[in-house]
Amino acid sequence: MEAERRKAGGRWWVTFVVILTTGVLVFVGLRSWLSAEADTPSDTTSTGLTIVAPDQRGEPLALSGQTLDEQSLDIADWRGDVVVINLWGSWCGPCREEAPGLVRVWRSTREQGVRFVGIDVKDNRAAANAYVNHFGTDYPSIFDEDASAQLVLAGHVPVNAIPSTLVLDREGRVAATVVGPVDEDTLRGLVTDVLAEPTAGNPSAPTTASSGS
Repeated sequence: MEAERRKAGGRWWVTFVVILTTGVLVFVGLRSWLSAEADTPSDTTSTGLTIVAPDQRGEPLALSGQTLDEQSLDIADWRGDVVVINLWGSWCGPCREEAPGLVRVWRSTREQGVRFVGIDVKDNRAAANAYVNHFGTDYPSIFDEDASAQLVLAGHVPVNAIPSTLVLDREGRVAATVVGPVDEDTLRGLVTDVLAEPTAGNPSAPTTASSGS
């Protein structure tokens, strides 16, 4: 009898351990799933690359301010050119990663009617100028001390998404946005495509171009 009681007790203990282990695994898995769901953006269009078809673009973007070298800048003066806007900060690691590619695209397209402008956010002027000197981002950057320029772009990119890049067509309308670091080839392709769009002076231009360099 004693041996049978010990045997039954052993089986009960094994069953208890199996049930307990299964419960722990289910709890951990459920918690991980809920955590992943919480971390997933509810609007997947708010990240990555967005291309806006010409007939879906809104009004021309109104953006102006004082540059790092204390000059007035208004992108309305650049109507007729393709404009690339890049939000950055000297404190931003991904901004440093994308900076060399931005410079290469800027230098290779500026003679084709492409303008670049940075928006320096949450920064101080000395650190920002040191960043420009180091990476060679010599195109003008608006020193956005009061976040007014950043708020102008709030309808196109999330306000805290640094870096972000926007490409404007010749009418000043947003043609594409990239939330996060922009790859050099991607930016070059976007700029090339917008340059190739038909204009009043060149209605026969193709609407798309190769995205390669």
